[in-house]
Amino acid sequence: MKKYSLIIFCAILSTSACSNQELTSSSFSYDSQSSHSYGENAINLLSDTSFANGFRLLEPRDDGKRIEAKILDYDGAAKGDYKWEMSQWASPFNFKDADFSITDNGTYLYKNINRSVEVDTKNNAITLNLDSYAEYMERYGHSRTGSENWSHLLLEQNFENPANIAAIKYAYAHLEFTINKSENKDPTQPIPCAQLTWYFTITDVRNGDSRYQSGNDDNDYMWFGLSIYDSRYPYLSESSHVDTGFNGATNRLIYGMDSRNYLPENLVIGKEYVIDINILPFIKNAYLFGIQNGALQDSNLGDLCINYMNIGWELPGSYDVSLTLKNMSVYTEEK
Repeated sequence: MKKYSLIIFCAILSTSACSNQELTSSSFSYDSQSSHSYGENAINLLSDTSFANGFRLLEPRDDGKRIEAKILDYDGAAKGDYKWEMSQWASPFNFKDADFSITDNGTYLYKNINRSVEVDTKNNAITLNLDSYAEYMERYGHSRTGSENWSHLLLEQNFENPANIAAIKYAYAHLEFTINKSENKDPTQPIPCAQLTWYFTITDVRNGDSRYQSGNDDNDYMWFGLSIYDSRYPYLSESSHVDTGFNGATNRLIYGMDSRNYLPENLVIGKEYVIDINILPFIKNAYLFGIQNGALQDSNLGDLCINYMNIGWELPGSYDVSLTLKNMSVYTEEK
């Protein structure tokens, strides 16, 4: 989607034209002590996992068009050749005007009236803070309703070496994260919801261009999500819906894993968690579900690649949130 409504399940938007379906899962395999070893030919699909190269900041549009606002280069300290993009969909406060400073700890800090990003290149970490209430009061004069666009703070990357689904042995997604804060700023708001999800696109790349570009992408694809946090629920069930019914929608199927496969229930604010799971079997199941439900109708498994990801905050409700991510990777190895 426009990295725009990836996370919003139809239960959130009562006026949405989405078709939401909860799937059934009989067992879950979460293990907080899971471990594994990669083969000698394994590669990380993610580039610049320390965020040392800087970011391409996108303009805060409502239509999902990916237009550069600014390069966040840490006042010249970034290595350049950026691999990451940062999106701020629907914000009335353009982050290109954020103040920049270097903290006493040597981290790079961008901050404006309602959001901040702190980059710790030495520890492969980044902290994302967002106060959507300030944005909604500025833009709407009230907390958001179901018919209005919502605040985003997402990190995005097109993979330089997309992984062919049929050609790899595994795809281990690894992430260490802490939700530092999740505060409801308006107890009377109609949509009390803050969401954090890690999304990938599963794309038919036969046209030769594997980049995710916009909701009008010529490639056929579907969304595959690892739901991490939703302020309303102790966990997220396996689910699917079509991303449609609003400005900027991608009209693609969104498939979400049951979070109990990789996280415990009832995440504790301030506690660090680790996601470490082979998502390849779940992606194959998502593909089978997709072709049975109108997605990837002309695609075979061998046509499909994991080619793009985004992760971060989407705030349908008025919330003040903070998240620290570190040591993110997706390791794959060809058969």
